[in-house]
Amino acid sequence: MKKVFLSTFYDINSFSLPLILNSIFNLLISIVLTSIIGRISVGAIVSTEIIDTLNYAILGIAGVGTLIFNIESSKVRLVNEKDFFDWFKSCYLINGSIGLIIITAIFLFAKDVFYFIYEIKNQELDIICKYAYIASFSIFANMLIFSLSNLLKVNKKTKYILFAGITGSILQVALAYFMVNKVLEGNYKLLGVSISSTFTVFFQLIIYLYILRKEIQTTFSIKSSRKKELILKSIPLMLQEVLEGSVFSVLIITLIARLGENVISSYSISMRIVSLCLLPMYMYCNSLTVLVGEYQSKKEYLKMKILPITTIVTTISVYVIISVLSYIYKENLIGTLTNINSVQEGTIQMLKTVLLFSVFQILFENSKYVLQSIGKSKEALKTTVVINSLASIILIALNIYNLLDLKIVLGILALNYLILSVFFLGEYLKEVRKYSVL
Repeated sequence: MKKVFLSTFYDINSFSLPLILNSIFNLLISIVLTSIIGRISVGAIVSTEIIDTLNYAILGIAGVGTLIFNIESSKVRLVNEKDFFDWFKSCYLINGSIGLIIITAIFLFAKDVFYFIYEIKNQELDIICKYAYIASFSIFANMLIFSLSNLLKVNKKTKYILFAGITGSILQVALAYFMVNKVLEGNYKLLGVSISSTFTVFFQLIIYLYILRKEIQTTFSIKSSRKKELILKSIPLMLQEVLEGSVFSVLIITLIARLGENVISSYSISMRIVSLCLLPMYMYCNSLTVLVGEYQSKKEYLKMKILPITTIVTTISVYVIISVLSYIYKENLIGTLTNINSVQEGTIQMLKTVLLFSVFQILFENSKYVLQSIGKSKEALKTTVVINSLASIILIALNIYNLLDLKIVLGILALNYLILSVFFLGEYLKEVRKYSVL
C-alpha cells in the first residue's frame, strides 16, 4: 500500500510540478500587474475583476473540449498513435473555430452586458468595452493554446509550458509598465494591461507552435474524425461550466458588486491573494484528467482510488501554509497590490473570511475532475443543476430582502461546494470499485 501511494504521489508531482512552478511565476507577475492596476483607480480594479471573471467563465465553458481530449487521448496514447493525433487535430480545429465565434459575440454584445447588467455608464463604460474588445483576441489565442498545451500535458512534457510561461510573463510585465506609465493617460491606462496581456498570449502561442511543429505537421496527413464525438462528449461538461463559471460565478460577483464599490474592489484584492494559495489546485486537477485514464487503461485500480485523496490532501496542505503566511504578512502583501487606503482597509477586514471559505473549492474541483475523468459528467451535471439552483434561489431571495452580506454569500458558496464534493467523490469511488470487481 505504501509503495503504491509513493508511486502515485511521484506520478502526480512529476506531472504537476513544472505546471505549479509556471503558475507560481505567472502569479507573481499577476501580483505585479495587480499592483499596476491598483494604483490607477478603484474603477480600474472593479473593471478588471469583472472582465477577468467573465473571461475566466468564457474560457472555462468554451475550453471543455480540451478536457475531453485529455481524458480520451490518455487512454489511447500508448496503444494507438493515429487515434491520438486524430483527437488532437479535432481538438485544435474546434477550439480555433469557437475562439473566432467568441470574438464576434464580444464585439456585438459586450456594451449591452456592461450597461444593463453591471450598470456601468459614461467613460467607465467606454473603457471597460475597449478592454473587453482587446481581451477577446486573447481568448481566441488561449483556445488554441489549450489544445497545444494539453498535448504537452498528455505527453508529460510540461517543462515546455514552464518555459513559455516564464518568457511570456516577463514580456507582459515589461509591456504593461511601458503602456501604463509612458503611453496612456488617466483611467485609459487600464487598456495598457489588456494590450500587454493579449500581445503576450499571442507570443506564447507562437512558442507553442514552434515547439509542437512536428506534431502539428503529423496531423496534416490525418483525417479529423473525432470532432462530432468531442463536441457531444463536451456538452455535459460545457453545461457544468455554464452553471459554475457563468451563471453561478457571475451571479456571485454581481451580488458582491451590489454590496458596494469598496466591497467588490476589496474582494477583488482578496481573491488575488486566494489565487496564490490555490495555485497548485488546477495543476493537480490537470494531472487527474491524464492519470485517471492512464491508470484505468493499465487496470491500476488501487492507484485510481488513492489519486484524488492524494491531490486533495497535498493541495489543502499547501493552501494552509500559503494562506497562513499571507495572513501574517497581509499588510505588506495588500500594500503591494494597491495603495488606495479604503481598499486596503476593506481587504484587511475581509481577508480571513475569504481565505477560510475558499478552502472548500479545493474539495469541489478535485472531486469534480475525477468524476468527469471516468465519463460521469452527466451525473455531475445533474447534481450541479439541483444544488446550484437551490443556492442561487437562496442568494437572490436574500438580496431581494436586503439580508445579504459578504459572509453570507461566501458561506452559501462554501456549503454549495461541500455538498457537491461529497456526492462527486462518493460516485467516483463507487465506480472504481465496480472496475476492480470486473
